Amino acid sequence: DRADRGQVDLPRLIEGNVALQVFTAVTKSPAGQNYEENSSEAMDNITLLAMGQLWPVDTWSSLHERARYQAARLH
Repeated sequence: DRADRGQVDLPRLIEGNVALQVFTAVTKSPAGQNYEENSSEAMDNITLLAMGQLWPVDTWSSLHERARYQAARLH
């Protein structure tokens, strides 16, 4: 059935001829990111996001926990 809330549901995907829906979970994004080179020592933007949005403390330092948290939110 077409959902009353949100923007994506199976009927809309079918109507739009969408064959594949992909969700991503960004777990690390270096500050000052560029195409040429990124330092592994650069501050991580996702840490600031996790703290600012009050994600669980475990997500502040663990890429694995960030992915698990985002997957749970998506579910």
